Amino acid sequence: MTTTYNFAVCADLLAETSLFMSNEKTRYYLCGVAIDFREGRKGARLVATNGHILGLMHDTEAARGDNDTSSPYDLPIVSAETIAAHKTAAKVAKNLKGPLWLTIKGDGVSARAAYIVANSACDAIARNEGTTLVWQGVVNPLIDGTFPNYRRVLPDCAKIVETSGPVTFDPRYAAPFNAIAAKGLTRSGASRPITLYQSEQTARGPMLVTVEERPEFVGVWMPMRNSTSTTSALAAAAAAIGGV
Repeated sequence: MTTTYNFAVCADLLAETSLFMSNEKTRYYLCGVAIDFREGRKGARLVATNGHILGLMHDTEAARGDNDTSSPYDLPIVSAETIAAHKTAAKVAKNLKGPLWLTIKGDGVSARAAYIVANSACDAIARNEGTTLVWQGVVNPLIDGTFPNYRRVLPDCAKIVETSGPVTFDPRYAAPFNAIAAKGLTRSGASRPITLYQSEQTARGPMLVTVEERPEFVGVWMPMRNSTSTTSALAAAAAAIGGV
């Protein structure tokens, strides 16, 4: 049976979430953003991961059309090429009021197409009402693959504890979190506090990441498997500090 897609999500949140996706072509199913419409939840989760960090945006305005037959357990994955069109669309629509919405419609691989539209509520876009077309293109804007069950690495918020000992992270993966924290701030160098939490059931496991004033965002950061022991690193730090 051919799956019919007809959904719309906030293009800006989609672009932010894409900061967490992979660029390794061997793991092509991670080179995009998964859209998770789940029964009983308003809107959709936009999720991306590269295996080291994960970013999740709750798009409360995301909507599906009545003719969308996609399964909530087989998540559509929006391709990097489709997401990149947001930058072009933002320039074209700079004088338009309101957010931009990415909508994907069609059934069958060759019939699917992506559009970026403005001047309408997201649920109206899913019904083909009141839209101003800003950009269209990308035949088959979805990645043909299976997104992993990201829920397995989400820490249990009911069991958050203070970290029991040092936890080491790869600094290469800090940039996406910093970008989320700085989004929308006009003062140069300004940012928002970032907080990391550990769940008692995942000691030395994935850490939950939150950003102040960004309640729609949740992140996960996987600790490194240390190449040198933290005990040795702590001893070296003590030697560097000396008698101070």
